[in-house]
Amino acid sequence: MDEFYFIAGVVLFIVVVFPIWAFVRTRKLKRESATKDEVAYLTRRIFDLEQSVEKLRKTLEATPASGAAAKPAQTPAAPAPLPKLTFVPVPAPPATPPAEIAPLDLSMEPKPLTPVFVAATEAGSAPTFEAVKEAPKRDWTNFEEKLGAHWLNKIGVAVLVVGGAYLANYAMQTLGPAGKATLLYALAATLIGLGVFGEKREKYRAGAQGVLGGGWALAYFTTYALHNVQELQLISNPTVGFGLLFAVAAAMVWHSLRYNSQVVTGFAYMLAFASVAVSRITVGTLVSSAVLAASLVAVLARRKWYELELPAIAATYGVHWFFLWRTYEYIGGHKKFPDFPASVALLIAYWVIFTVSHFLRDDKELAQRMTLTGAFLLNVAGFLAVMRYQSFYPQWRFWFLLSVGVVYLALALLSRRMGRRLGFVLTSTMGALLVFVAIPNHEKLAGARLELIWLVEAEALLIIGWRAVDVHLRRLGWIALGVLGTYVTFHDLSPRLVDWTPPDWPSGWLLLVLAVAFYLNARYAPRLLGEEATETELAAATICYGAGTGFLMAAVWFALPFMWVALAWTALALLVSEAGRRTKEKGLLVCGHGAALVTAVRLLVTNLQYAPAIYGVSLRVLTVALAAAIFYVGARRILPNELSEENAVDAGQALRLRSGQAGKSVLGSLPAVYTWAGTTLLALMVWNEVTNAAVGLAWALLGLALVEVGRTLADRPLAAQGHTLLVLSFARIFFADLNAEKTLGFVSARLVTVALLAAIYYFSGFTAEERTPRMRTALLWFGTTALLAMLRFELTAEWVAVGWAVLTVALFAGGRGLAQTEDARLKAGATGAIAKILRRQAYAVTLLVAARCAFDNFYQTGPLWFTNARTVTVTLAAAMMYALLVIALIEKRKAAKDGAQYPSASPPSATVRTSGTSATPELAESNWRVVRWVRKGFQWMDANPQQLFFFVPTVLLTVLLSLEMNRSYLTASWGLEAFLIFVVALKLGERTFRWFSLGLLLLCVVRVVAVDIPGIENPLGRIVSLMGLGAALLLVSFLYARNKELFRKYL
Repeated sequence: MDEFYFIAGVVLFIVVVFPIWAFVRTRKLKRESATKDEVAYLTRRIFDLEQSVEKLRKTLEATPASGAAAKPAQTPAAPAPLPKLTFVPVPAPPATPPAEIAPLDLSMEPKPLTPVFVAATEAGSAPTFEAVKEAPKRDWTNFEEKLGAHWLNKIGVAVLVVGGAYLANYAMQTLGPAGKATLLYALAATLIGLGVFGEKREKYRAGAQGVLGGGWALAYFTTYALHNVQELQLISNPTVGFGLLFAVAAAMVWHSLRYNSQVVTGFAYMLAFASVAVSRITVGTLVSSAVLAASLVAVLARRKWYELELPAIAATYGVHWFFLWRTYEYIGGHKKFPDFPASVALLIAYWVIFTVSHFLRDDKELAQRMTLTGAFLLNVAGFLAVMRYQSFYPQWRFWFLLSVGVVYLALALLSRRMGRRLGFVLTSTMGALLVFVAIPNHEKLAGARLELIWLVEAEALLIIGWRAVDVHLRRLGWIALGVLGTYVTFHDLSPRLVDWTPPDWPSGWLLLVLAVAFYLNARYAPRLLGEEATETELAAATICYGAGTGFLMAAVWFALPFMWVALAWTALALLVSEAGRRTKEKGLLVCGHGAALVTAVRLLVTNLQYAPAIYGVSLRVLTVALAAAIFYVGARRILPNELSEENAVDAGQALRLRSGQAGKSVLGSLPAVYTWAGTTLLALMVWNEVTNAAVGLAWALLGLALVEVGRTLADRPLAAQGHTLLVLSFARIFFADLNAEKTLGFVSARLVTVALLAAIYYFSGFTAEERTPRMRTALLWFGTTALLAMLRFELTAEWVAVGWAVLTVALFAGGRGLAQTEDARLKAGATGAIAKILRRQAYAVTLLVAARCAFDNFYQTGPLWFTNARTVTVTLAAAMMYALLVIALIEKRKAAKDGAQYPSASPPSATVRTSGTSATPELAESNWRVVRWVRKGFQWMDANPQQLFFFVPTVLLTVLLSLEMNRSYLTASWGLEAFLIFVVALKLGERTFRWFSLGLLLLCVVRVVAVDIPGIENPLGRIVSLMGLGAALLLVSFLYARNKELFRKYL
C-alpha cells in the first residue's frame, strides 16, 4: 500500500507539478520573446519614418526658390509624400497684377511648405497612418492552443509511461523475460519514432518533443530492468547491465539536446527518475540514479540550464531516501542492512557530483547566484539528512561532521583561490557550522564544558578573518560569539534563576574567562581592524562590552554567597565605569551604569529583605552600607575625561560638574542618580534596622549629614537628598514618633526623639544656604511644629496652652534677639530673614493658644491650687502674651524715638533683598485667595504685633470673666476692666485699645438694660452693677474732658 502511495505521488509530480513549472517557465520565455519582437517592430517603424522625412526634405530643397514675376495661381506639384500618407498641400495665393518683385536672397534657406492634413470628406473617412499598426493584444486562444497542443501532450506521455510500467508488471504474469523486454522496447521505439516523425513538421513539433521524452524514459527503464528486475532479468553481468544503462542514458541526453529545449531535457530526466522510483529499488537502481545525476550535471554545465539542478538534487536524494525507507520496512525497523557501505558510497557520490556542479557554474548574475545558493543548500541538506537517516554508529558522528566540515573549509580555501566569492561564503559558512556542531557529539566531551571549545573556534574565526582581511570570516566569528553567549544564557544561567544553588567556583571561573574574552574582543577588534572594520563589526564590539559585563557579574553570582553578590556587583560597576572613563570607551561607561542599575535592584529585592548575621553583625547593614558608600564614591568618578573637574576651564564649570549640572548631557545627571541610589538604600536600611521610634531621628541625622557634605562639596543633589530625608523625618513624627509609648529611664522616647528632631530642623534652617530660602523657611517651621506637637502629647490637656504660650515667648524673643545681633555663622541677609520667620511663628502660635483656650481650657473646671484649672491656665497664657505686648510696645517706642520704622514692619507688597539674594522668603504671588489673605495677614502683624498681643489675651480674659464671675457682678467686672484698659491706652496712646474699652463699656450698658435690671433678683447685685458701671462711665468721661488736648493730639 505504501508503494502505491509513493507511485501515486510520483505520478502526481509528473502530471501536475512539473507541467505547472514548465508552463510558468515557458510563459516567462514567451513574454521575453514578445518584448523583443515589439522592440524590433518599434525600431523598424522609427527607421521607416526617418527615411520618409529625409526624402521629404530633399524634395523641398529641389523646388525653385525665385521667379521673374508672379504667375496665375497654379497648384504646385506636391512634394514626395510620406509612405502611405494622405495630405493636401497649401495652395499658392491668388493672382495679382504684374509687379516688380525684389529677388530673394539666395543665401537664405528656402522655407519648406507646411503640409496640412485635412479631412478627406469625399472619401468618407479620415486619413490615417496606415504604416502604423497597433501592438498585438493578448489573445487567450494562445493559452488554449498551448494547453491543448503542449501540456495535454506531455501529460499524456507521462501517463503513458506510467501505464507502460504497470503494463510491464502485468505482462510479467503471462510473458517471459524476453517477451516482456521486447514489448517494452517496441513501445519505446514506437514513441521515439512518432516523436522523430512529428518533430520534422512545424505543426506537430511541440507534441513530438514530449513523445520523444516519454519514449526515451521507457527505454531507460526497460534497460534498467534487464539487469535489476527479476521478472525481466536477461543480463546477469553487472558490468554489461551498467554499460547498457549508461549507453541508453547517453543516447537519451544526446537526442534531447538536439532540440536545445530545457523543458524537453528536463522532462526526459524527470521521467527517467520516476521510472526508477516506481520499480524495485536496489543498489543498482541507486547507481543508475547517480549516472542520471552525473549526466544531468554535464548537460547543465554545457547548456547553462541551471534551473534543472534543484529538482535533480531533490529527485536524487529523494529516490535514495525512498530506498532506505523500503529497506527498513522490509527488515522490520531501523537496523543495519547489507547494502549499507554501498549506500554510503552512493551518497558520497551524489554529494561529490553536485559539489563539482557547484564549481562548474558561473555566479556573476543575480539569478545564477540564487539558484547556485539554493542548489548548494539543498545538496548539503539532502546529504546530511539522508546520511543521518541511515546512521547506526553514534560514536562516528563527531568524526563524520568534523570531516565534512574540514572538507568544506578546504573547499572554501579553493574557492578563495579561484576568486569565487559566493562559493567561498557558502562553503566557509557550512564548514564553520559543521565544525561548531561536531563538538557536542564527541564521546569524551559529552557533558563537559563546551563553552571554552566554542570560544576557541569563534576566536579562531576572528583571528583568521583579521589576518586574511576577510570580513565574512570575521562575521562568522561574531555570529559564533553571539551563539555562544545565547547558549550560556539559556543553558547555564537560566536554571540558576529558578533554583538557587550554593556557590559554584568552576562555573564562576568559566564565566570569568568568557568575560575576559569578550572584553578583549570589544577592546582590540576595532583597533586591529582599523579602517577595515564595518559598522556591523563596530556594533558587535560594543555589544561585546555588554556581554562581557554580564558574564563578569554572572561569574560573581556563581562564585560568592547569597548576600555578598550585590556588594561585589557594586564594586564591579564602579570598576567598569572607571575603566570606561580612563579608556574613553562609551560602551564600558554604559555597561558600568547598567551594572549599577542591576545592583541597585538586587540590593532592594534581596539584601534589604533578609538579615542574616555574621559574627553578630547584620549582613544587611554591612552589605547595604558598603554598597551605598561605593555608590557615593562612584558618583565622584563616573564622569568621562572630557567632562572631569580637572579639565574644567574655570571654577564655575567644576562647580556645575560637582553639582550635577554638566550641561544637557545625560552624563551630567548620572552623579545625582548614583547619590540618590545610595541615599535611598541607606534610608531603607535604617527603616528596616532601627526601632520604630528612632527611624525619624536616624533619617534626620542622615539628612543633616548629607546636607553638610553636599554644602562642603558644592553638590546640590546631595543637599537635596538631605532635605528630602528631613522632610520624610518630619512627616514620620505624626505617624510614629508621637505615638511611641517607650521610655528612656524616666523620660519618654517621644520627648527625646521629637526634641532632637526639632533641634536638627532649627540647626538646618539656621545654617541653610541663601539660595534655598524656601527650604530654610520650611525647616524652621518644621522645628516649631515639632515642638508644638511634642508639647501637645507630653503635657496634660489643661497645660498645653500654657506650654504653647511659653513657646510663643521664646520664638518672639529669639526673633527679636536675632534682629538685634549678627550671628557670625550666618551670611549677610540671613539674620533678618530668620528673625522674621521666628516672629511670624510667634504670631501663628499666639493664635493657636487662643484657639486652644477657646476650645479646651475654657472647659477645664477641675480644681487647681486655690482656684480651678481654667482660671490658672488662661491667666498664665494671657500674662505671657501681655509680656510680649510690653516687648512690642518698647520696640515701637524705641523705633519712634530713633525716627526709624518699626523693626519688623515692611511695606505690604515689598520683598526685602540683600546682596542680590532674597533674604525674606515672602509668599509668591498666588492665584489662591487664601494664600493672599495669609500673606497680607502676616504683613499686617509684622507691622503691628502689639495689636495681636493685646487683643488675644484681652479677649481671653474678658471671656474668662464671663465664665468665672457671678452673674450679678459680671457687668461691674467688665466695667472695671474697660476702665483699666482705657487708662492704659490713654497712657500708651493706642487708639485701638481705647476703642476696645469704649466698646466693652457700651456692651456693659447694653447688658445692664437687657440683663441686669430685668434679670438680677439679688438687689445688692443689681445695685453693684448699676453703681459700678456708672462710676466707670463717669471716670472715663472725666478723663476724656480732662485730656481733651491730648486726645486731639493722638487723633
